[in-house]
Amino acid sequence: MKHVNRVFAAFLVALLLVPLTACAPNMAASAVTPKPEATTAPTPTLSPVPTEVPTPTVDEFGFTEERKAELNQQIQDFLNYRGDFAREKISEMMMEPATDLDISEISLGIVRSIPEIQGYFFDYFEKDNKLFMLMGFDGKDGTRFVTPVEIELYVYKQLSEASFGVFEYDINNFFENGNSEFKSYYGENQIISLLNNLKSKVIVLGLNTMEREEPSVDEIDQTVIVEGTKEINSKIELTFGLFQLVSSNNLTYDNPERGDTASIIKITSVDDAEKIDISKVPILLNMSYFKGILNTN
Repeated sequence: MKHVNRVFAAFLVALLLVPLTACAPNMAASAVTPKPEATTAPTPTLSPVPTEVPTPTVDEFGFTEERKAELNQQIQDFLNYRGDFAREKISEMMMEPATDLDISEISLGIVRSIPEIQGYFFDYFEKDNKLFMLMGFDGKDGTRFVTPVEIELYVYKQLSEASFGVFEYDINNFFENGNSEFKSYYGENQIISLLNNLKSKVIVLGLNTMEREEPSVDEIDQTVIVEGTKEINSKIELTFGLFQLVSSNNLTYDNPERGDTASIIKITSVDDAEKIDISKVPILLNMSYFKGILNTN
């Protein structure tokens, strides 16, 4: 806009500098009617043609090519402990668990014996009416990996009373009294808004470890509850498999030998993530995070 103003100002100055033609008639030829002076049509002001900005192409999972390239670089940097994903950088973002380790020795893994695990949240995408969060962890074998976890979006879409539970912590320690506030998020819009605020942060995941009794359709009029319960129960072994793979942080938990580790998906790019077998993704029931790391942009 500043450029357009300068051009227009220059145009006005140029007009003012054009010499004016004298209009007074010659006294010796006063009887002759002077020929009317031709009027010059004003030069039209040209309006700048707006530059059309192309709309970025988004794939079926909601990623632009630019975002996919950015995520792929972040995943590689995470796996190789580079830049913002160096161990000391990640340590500054983590919740402090109940362990005898120094904060600098704590890894992205188990944070308490319930058990719950913390990981780096890259981004999310939707597939088959479910939400998948791309999470990064420190493996028990000393290497990092990135894997998806699922939120049963179809349940929250269809049941207005179903809520996704979130614990918000004032300080990054689980065990200070009065340190947390529990909030409920209802429906797709609220959950998506939450995830958008938490991208690029370390969060704690509450995964399901207990088999639930499946209600009969005769008892309820919401078959989605039956569907959701069956899916949760079918993925318990995946939950324990994920616990087996992440760093233990010197903590122990029940059923330490249990779990399907072979089926845990490990991805190295967004393309890998978009091709996942969703039957092999553990289900997230709730989450916790330190409010000091919340992205408010």
